Amino acid sequence: MQRAPDKWQEAPNRSFRQVARYFLILNLVTGLGDPDGGIAQIPVQFILKDTLKLGPRDMALAQFVIATPLSVSFLFGFVRDRWSPLARRDRGYFLLFGPLTALVYLALPLGRRSVLALVLSMFAANLFFLFVSASLEALTTLVGQEMAMTGRLGALTQLVDSGLTALSFILGGWLQSHTSPDSLFRGLAALSLLILPLGLWRPRSIYPGHGRVTPHAHTTGHEILRFIRHRALWPAMLVWLLWQFSPCFATPLFFYLTDRLGATSNQYGWFMGLFYLSLMPAPIAYGFLCKRVPLSRLLWWSTGLAIPQVIPLLFLKTPMQSLLLAPLLGLLGGLPTCAYYELILRSCPRGLEGAAMMMSSTVLFVAIRFGDILGSWLYDRGGFALAAWATTAVYASIPVVLVFVPQWLTAHTDGAGVLRPGDA
Repeated sequence: MQRAPDKWQEAPNRSFRQVARYFLILNLVTGLGDPDGGIAQIPVQFILKDTLKLGPRDMALAQFVIATPLSVSFLFGFVRDRWSPLARRDRGYFLLFGPLTALVYLALPLGRRSVLALVLSMFAANLFFLFVSASLEALTTLVGQEMAMTGRLGALTQLVDSGLTALSFILGGWLQSHTSPDSLFRGLAALSLLILPLGLWRPRSIYPGHGRVTPHAHTTGHEILRFIRHRALWPAMLVWLLWQFSPCFATPLFFYLTDRLGATSNQYGWFMGLFYLSLMPAPIAYGFLCKRVPLSRLLWWSTGLAIPQVIPLLFLKTPMQSLLLAPLLGLLGGLPTCAYYELILRSCPRGLEGAAMMMSSTVLFVAIRFGDILGSWLYDRGGFALAAWATTAVYASIPVVLVFVPQWLTAHTDGAGVLRPGDA
């Protein structure tokens, strides 16, 4: 049974700027080429909808299959915790799996254009890229816990992720109208190859040369049991599941904007881009607040903003109104994402950062994909309004879970000293 610590560990005195610079570059390089959330997202949606003529349910199922490797993301994280490729641990994953992802993208233009070819190729790209993601997520958690900067480093991650996602939607919508799919996939291959040099870079503020470079000494069975019994992790995962389980987003919103309101690919890209751009002020504010306000308060404040987030979508009449509304939706969603993400960072057990953080990716997959399938079913039967009210009901259940989050985990501010959770 886990208990609250007698005292918090004191963080090493290293510059946040040095750490932030490294993770900023790392997230920028990996973000755009991500098969599940990079610039490929909108073009692949339109290829499925317009070129391959899939309807809402078939399109949702195709995207579900493409993202299936995310359903077992925690296994990729567990591999990261136990295996050190090329004897370079996280950097070895960058050296090995960045080029493998690029090879899959390069092979896409060579195949015939069919649902099966596209789905299987994007499935393989996701499979290889998950090893890169596991290393990045685990390294972020490890450094954040060691240096008592989970709030600031988590805010930086969300800031970059929001900006890149916005750019991906805007650029993806433009690429759909102005370039061929073959050119798009060659560009994605080039982006994935840029991950390779990151495996050669070894800044001392991130890799100081102590025990983190070797895998954990315990047996695999022992580590699996330790992971399962780490009680602090599971409320955080359930909160993340409820926040990401949004039946009205993804396919229902896509068809609502493009078919019901008549938005073009560029307008839809700009809507999603503006939404994610407007998420960016929240991480900046969160980086300021987390050093002054305990995480417990930030969780409750942000949940109050989260619950009514999607209701304004019900009043849209034109594509232009959707563009004007997008920033408000992003502002309401930014702070909750930062708070829930920091809760996960604080909850990860020592030595199993990869498994824990990639479990959050598994939860993300389950929430988004099953939420998308449910939302498509609701959309076919009751329109977008039914899916939007279902989403609001899910968000309204988050406060129930917050009651079960351990108080010792959230009672302090960022930088006050952080317990390594596996030591409790």
